[in-house]
Amino acid sequence: MHAKCTESAGEVSYLCHMEQRMIRLVGEPNTLSRWMERLFPPAQVQFVHAQYGVGALPDGRTVFPYTDRAGRVIDGKVMAYGTDGHRLKIEDSRLKIQDSGDVTQCAQRTGNNLQFSIFNLQSPPVTWLHALDRLERPLPLPLFGEDLLGTLPFAPICLVESEKTALIARLWRPDCTWLATGGKSMFTADRLRVLAGRTIFVWPDADAISEWMETAATLGQKLDIRFQFPTTYLTRIREGPPKGDLADLIQNLLT
Repeated sequence: MHAKCTESAGEVSYLCHMEQRMIRLVGEPNTLSRWMERLFPPAQVQFVHAQYGVGALPDGRTVFPYTDRAGRVIDGKVMAYGTDGHRLKIEDSRLKIQDSGDVTQCAQRTGNNLQFSIFNLQSPPVTWLHALDRLERPLPLPLFGEDLLGTLPFAPICLVESEKTALIARLWRPDCTWLATGGKSMFTADRLRVLAGRTIFVWPDADAISEWMETAATLGQKLDIRFQFPTTYLTRIREGPPKGDLADLIQNLLT
């Protein structure tokens, strides 16, 4: 988080806003972290959340910061999870969110001089901080966890689709740097360019295997990236549910 706080330029003002936004959210309890603490020791879960700078809104929705390699917070993805660790869908938006409180309580707990939107049960379960604050994102979105690339320079780099999977995988294999694209369609040249010159172990969701392997075959030489898809993982994930992912396999190992 290195944005210089000044309103002399639109981009810098936006970065300052996002930096201050995440500072106030990091470390707050959320429904996802409570569920993860059933699988892993709470101290480890809290440590990994801190590593990735994960935060939460007062209603318990998880906020995944997208911070680039320069340490700039570009945005935060806001996601609602149920107590079973599964992401809430649009049709679940009226379901209970732990610790939601009422609007007044949320406003008091948010307490700062920035204009933040207050969540209610009509809000979409997946959104972005820039949308909540009615801003335009002026910079391209990095990979989730991209800012960790320099912390373990010789650690294997592993890429998954969802932010939740990256966190769980980091707890499972802390010797690797786990990144996430944030979506099936976000395995693109613009997002992967930062990984040039490296070997990347790719763990796609079951429904993205063919698409990601085809894209990797095209982009590997173009971006100077050596993509490797673990064969044992591919075999096991193909045997599971159509939309299964690495987090599902890890959960099965632990329960």
